[in-house]
Amino acid sequence: DFAASALRIEPEAESVSRIMNPYAASITKDRSEALAMIHSEILITRACACHFESVANQTRFVLDRQAAINGDTAVRSGLRNLLESEESLAIELRSLQMQDSRIGFEASNQYSYVPLDLIEKVLNVRQLKKELKAE
Repeated sequence: DFAASALRIEPEAESVSRIMNPYAASITKDRSEALAMIHSEILITRACACHFESVANQTRFVLDRQAAINGDTAVRSGLRNLLESEESLAIELRSLQMQDSRIGFEASNQYSYVPLDLIEKVLNVRQLKKELKAE
């Protein structure tokens, strides 16, 4: 029913307004502060996108690797593409983390990684690419 839908969306609209108010206020006061806030949010958003892409890549890699083990040779190029993507994501994520130290720490489960962990990931991916090429 239309009225119930309107009631459900009101709190969401209030949340968006509450979130945006500091940005709007800073834009009218100090554009450089507003740009810094927006830049910070963009870094976090891109880091989230890297994480989501990496989860998708790793899931696909496990599925394709299992298919390759079972004799499906057609998935090998897909595995190479996934490894290329993972390497690029790790490099980008390291760059983001160097710009914002909040990236890489998940307070809810105490999980964290540091820039050196991302360099290690790049090295591991490169090793996997060599092994895949040798097969």
